Amino acid sequence: MEEKMQAIAESLVAYATQSNDILPLVEALPEESSIAGPTMEYEIRMLKILSVGWGLAFLLAEHPAKTTLSELFWQRISLLSKEIDEICKSSGTEIDYFSALRKRLDMYVGALSRASNPEDPGREVGACYAGLCGDPEDSYALVAGRRVFTGVLSSLQNYLKENMDS
Repeated sequence: MEEKMQAIAESLVAYATQSNDILPLVEALPEESSIAGPTMEYEIRMLKILSVGWGLAFLLAEHPAKTTLSELFWQRISLLSKEIDEICKSSGTEIDYFSALRKRLDMYVGALSRASNPEDPGREVGACYAGLCGDPEDSYALVAGRRVFTGVLSSLQNYLKENMDS
């Protein structure tokens, strides 16, 4: 069982950190947008990781493997964050990527807790994402954030159905 959880966690980390499905959203950023492309990319990468992590807790709320799988996922994300920190440090920039992820997670969870429509949490996440990008009114960022969040949750739900014992 432990090997299976490790394999699932590794697969989820690979999915959370690959960007071929989210970079087209960054590339399609309208020229008239006030949001900088690098900011949007940075935030969208974080949003995808956080959506997987939050989704595990939400979708596996009653599953006995929730804690184990969530811990394995976040431990691996922490290790990757340290690698990112080291790469940035070697180029003269000091960051704490995992701390930045935790702060963003708190912001998104806060937005979700204030959701006026619990049936559509993507709306709140999209608004929070647009704000983190620098323009809470930017319609493209609102839609992009919502799309990433709901798309990740849908993919995660399908993956968990296929790979987890009920």
